[in-house]
Order: sequence, then C-alpha cells, then structure tokens
Amino acid sequence: MNKIIKPISIVAITAFALVTIYDLLFNGWFEASSIDVDWWEAGAGSITFMIRFLLVAESLVLAVILVFMKQPVMTRVTWLGLILIIPLLFAYSARGIERYSESYDESVYQQITLESVEGKQHTKETVQSLLGTPLSKEWDDSIWSYTYMPSCGWGWTKRTFHFDDDGAVIGWDNYREP
Repeated sequence: MNKIIKPISIVAITAFALVTIYDLLFNGWFEASSIDVDWWEAGAGSITFMIRFLLVAESLVLAVILVFMKQPVMTRVTWLGLILIIPLLFAYSARGIERYSESYDESVYQQITLESVEGKQHTKETVQSLLGTPLSKEWDDSIWSYTYMPSCGWGWTKRTFHFDDDGAVIGWDNYREP
C-alpha cells in the first residue's frame, strides 16, 4: 500500500506547490489592484484556488496515512513536517497576499467612517491626507480602494470610500468577504 500512496502523495504535493507558485506569480503578487473585478461580490478567487484547496486536502489525508505506515522514523518525521507546512503555505497563499495601501491605518479608516456617520464631512483631500494614496481610484475617481485581494486569494477586507461629484465622502465599504 505504501508503494501506491507515497507516489500519489508526492504528485499531489508537487502539483499543489506548482499551482501555488503559478497562482502567486500570475494571479497574486503581480496582479493589478482594482475594485472592478469579477470576484468583487463573491470574495473568492480563481478556479486555481479551488484546485489548490483540493490538492491540500488530498495531500494532507495521504500524508497522515503515510505517517502511520511502517517506514523509517526520519521518513515519518518528513511526512509530519509536510502535514504542518502545507496548511501554512495554503493559508499564506489564500490570505497572506492581501494588499493595503502604503500608509493605510485601520484605526484611521475606522475614525473617518465613524466621523462620517456622526455628520462630519470628509473630502478626497482629507481622506488622502489621513490615509495616503489609495491602491486604486476607479469609476471616474468616485471610488477609492485602500485594500485589495488578488484573485488567487480568499476573502477580502474591503476598505473603500465613495465620493460624490464634489469630492465629499458619501459612503464606504467596510467588511470582509466572503
């Protein structure tokens, strides 16, 4: 049984590593920030995200089986290490790649939204002076986004401001998807 499970496990782990590297390079680190994306409402990533999830699940199940099979201690320790490393790599590739604008500060963002609810008027100039330049300005400069989750990730801590034609804050997105 070890001769069957071990090669399948190695293939699954290798496939996970390759798909993750591809995803991080082409759908992650170098993807342009934007709020006008297909997954804006879904908060989920690409099909490769689902493939990576399935490969992680398969790799973990097989690695657990291999830990309990008769084999040298160091081989078992290696499989045990993979059981610990694979979920961490998946977690990083799913959540750790979320981007924030360079001078973004969550407490300042929350302060601006609270003050806006209380009636204080903020403008594009005051928002930019407090939070810095957003990652993206879209829809004729009426929506500014201070966060971005590339399509290969999961979840998105959306922090945006919506402005009227005069540049005053009229709304915001302050939630995490999904």
